[in-house]
Amino acid sequence: MISADTSVISALGEADHDRLEAGPDKDRTDPGAQGTLLSLDPDLVLGMADANNALFVQGDAEDAVTLLGDWTKAAEAFVGDDGQIYDQFVGRTRDGSRVTLYVDRNVSTIS
Repeated sequence: MISADTSVISALGEADHDRLEAGPDKDRTDPGAQGTLLSLDPDLVLGMADANNALFVQGDAEDAVTLLGDWTKAAEAFVGDDGQIYDQFVGRTRDGSRVTLYVDRNVSTIS
């Protein structure tokens, strides 16, 4: 099961929760599958990001994140305070804003 940083999730309004969980052409959860597929573009991430325009996604090997839009993978991984390793992806929104998506190394990324 994929989860995002709880401080970000708790700050979202109901409409954003719906977009995160099952928005059209954005996020899909297959109830018959063990894992979760989450599709994110930079504009969607910006809408859920913290004050630093960053969003952390955690999950396991059965989960996957599909990267839609303009993303570049950073050369170096990010290590969280808890020792968790994240791949970093930098994206540009339609208005040119820069966002960073941190994806748990246990989660597959599809671009």
